Amino acid sequence: ETYFYQINNGAFGKYSQQNIGNFSISANTVSTAFGGLDDEGFSPAFKQMEANRLEIAQRLANEAPGGWDGSVDSTGFPTTYTNKQEEVLLYSFLAAYQGKSASKQDVTSPFSKIPIPNWSINYNGFQEIPLIKRYFSGFTVSHRYRSTLNFNGYQNNLNYSSDTLLLDDNGVAFPEYQYQNVDVSFNETFGPLGKIDMRFKNSILASFEYRKSRTVGLNFSRNTVTEQNSYDVIVGAGYVLKDLVLPIKVSGKKLKSNLDLKANVGVKSTSMTFMEIDGDATTTQGSRIVNINVTADYQVTRQVTVRAFYNQTMNNPFIANSYPTSNSSGGLSIRLTL
Repeated sequence: ETYFYQINNGAFGKYSQQNIGNFSISANTVSTAFGGLDDEGFSPAFKQMEANRLEIAQRLANEAPGGWDGSVDSTGFPTTYTNKQEEVLLYSFLAAYQGKSASKQDVTSPFSKIPIPNWSINYNGFQEIPLIKRYFSGFTVSHRYRSTLNFNGYQNNLNYSSDTLLLDDNGVAFPEYQYQNVDVSFNETFGPLGKIDMRFKNSILASFEYRKSRTVGLNFSRNTVTEQNSYDVIVGAGYVLKDLVLPIKVSGKKLKSNLDLKANVGVKSTSMTFMEIDGDATTTQGSRIVNINVTADYQVTRQVTVRAFYNQTMNNPFIANSYPTSNSSGGLSIRLTL
């Protein structure tokens, strides 16, 4: 506790301090990463969040100063911790999207003290398999997972007291922190979920990659959860034409260098869904994006590399009031290294 000297009355007193900041910590949301949407547009994690609220509210009421007298409102929730009280929503959200039960969720503080490890894996042991060793000079499988919990701005509530349960005009408990202007979100990325890089004995390169990402945000002002999902499939290929001779002379000699050819095709699906607590779900954004990238690099000298390239992006929205678009570009570029 902190005490301050009050100049106007010459006495020491305990006063509330303002605490403002941001918070981010690694988390684990993999257990809810692959749940799709039901026919009404809700994810399993969101439905679990709604179901968690009653147990979370009862725990908060029991652990509040003075305990809980058992009184409930018309929805069956404690009168001091209703179904949309900020702490009830927050702890229900944290438990549901991390795959925890409501009974095991810590309701004393939203700020976790122990970061959860994320991971990255690269494995080339498959190359020792005789069949793979026969055709490939390189064969690597990789996987990476990252998830973070973020509080984008928080501020302690000056109406809150840890010693006495203080209530607002509706008889609902003041939360420890003001959440109306706070964005609480999980950012999760499988980058990649799985990737295979292959090098054939004849110098052909090939790769296959699948990526997935998800951002889930809780909005206290509108009592909504926003889920943004994206899925990427990328197929790549490459080949090096060694010692390609061009009919162009530099310093009296014809150009002779490797021609590095690469091509990538990617298909990405995105969606954004607003899920209203005790309400409806609406998908407001979404599209399928196809990317085609082709390059050819030729090293003229040690300092000069010429590149021919072609890029095309085709966007096909899922939303009826949007229209498909296509953008393409191509040309030559010269890179000079000093």
